[in-house]
Parts: sequence; C-alpha cells; structure tokens
Amino acid sequence: MNLWLSIASSFLLLPLVLVIAVRLWPKQVARFNRVVTNRTIGRLANGLKMPTFGYVIHVGRKSGKVHRTPVNVFRIRDGFLFGLTYGRDTEWVKNVLAAGRCAVETRGRVYELVDPALVTKPARGDLPFMFWVVLRLMQVEGLKFKNAPRAMPKAV
Repeated sequence: MNLWLSIASSFLLLPLVLVIAVRLWPKQVARFNRVVTNRTIGRLANGLKMPTFGYVIHVGRKSGKVHRTPVNVFRIRDGFLFGLTYGRDTEWVKNVLAAGRCAVETRGRVYELVDPALVTKPARGDLPFMFWVVLRLMQVEGLKFKNAPRAMPKAV
C-alpha cells in the first residue's frame, strides 16, 4: 500500500475510533488521557505550538489554587472556543463558570478570557471542518470566551 494512502486513511479513521472509544469507555479514556496523553501531548505542544491545544489556567473555587488543565482550544472571531470533551461537569469548567474568567496558554502565548458561555452545538464557522465533524459526532459541547479588554495606558 502506498505510504501516503496509509497515512491519509489513518487520519480519516482516527476520529471514528476516538468517537467509538469515548462512547463505549468514557471513564477509561479519561483516565488514560490524564495519565498518558495529556502529559505527552503537553510536552509536544509546548515545543511545537500546536494550534488546537492549550492549557486553561483557572483558580479552584474551593481551594483557591491555580490549576493548568489541557484542553482543545480554537481561536474564533472575538475570543476562543474550548471543546468540552468530558462535558460541562468537569471541575475546570465549574471553576471558570464560577469565576467568569480564566486564561488560556496556546501557541506560546497567554490570553486573558472573560464572559464564558456554554455552546450546545458549536457553529460550523468556528472550527476547522474535521474538528467540527468529530465534535458533532461525539455531541461535544463547547465553552466560548471573549478576549478580556486590554487595560488602557494611563495618561502622563
């Protein structure tokens, strides 16, 4: 088989396999991602500046501690959209909804974000086509943020 055909078919089958795995074994997939995938991808993403990967930086609503959680993040017109792969009941989602703000580190930069809003069906125009298809198949919700306004410089 041609090498390029093999690579192309892998990219087409991988999203389908992921959809099936998350549907059949959600807790096992989440545990595997926490222990293996997040650490590995985190190291790679920081060096490669992967466009759809980032860390949401948020404060625990009970502990007050600062947390860094790996997320799928997409740049949109006036902010960012996070794919809620594990749903809206995760601790980091509860933390940012309670605070009304967070930061995201992606592509080697940190952005301050405000006004989180849950999105049940992310718009086609907000995501690259393949990600939109996968998230729709998995019925993944999104969390949309606006960029925080920049502080105005003081007049001298």
